Amino acid sequence: MYPDIPDIQFSSKRDAGTCVIYTLGFTEGHERRQVQAILGQLTSADEISVADPGDPEASYEVRRVAHGFERKHGRHGCYGTWISASQMEAAEWLLQGAEVSSRAAKAGFGGVLTRKQ
Repeated sequence: MYPDIPDIQFSSKRDAGTCVIYTLGFTEGHERRQVQAILGQLTSADEISVADPGDPEASYEVRRVAHGFERKHGRHGCYGTWISASQMEAAEWLLQGAEVSSRAAKAGFGGVLTRKQ
């Protein structure tokens, strides 16, 4: 079963043992509401990532932690440092990639949600 997030298109679900990984796509014009809905459903250690629109090898990532959220800029082969973020900062961080992917990616693609089991 997929998470209940309005207008999100899921294209795959994979059980990786310690987590479930969902590939998803955003709906143009609804990205802000969708990002906020995803952040509202994250539990500790869950992560969401979206493509970096300026670098095809990079992503904007957010995870839920006990005291709120953390964000980082990830790249293929190297990763940034997790930085504390408010829910608003986390949403703005993800919105950059969500808005571009809603227009440019195939339906059901543009983000990855990883939920711990």
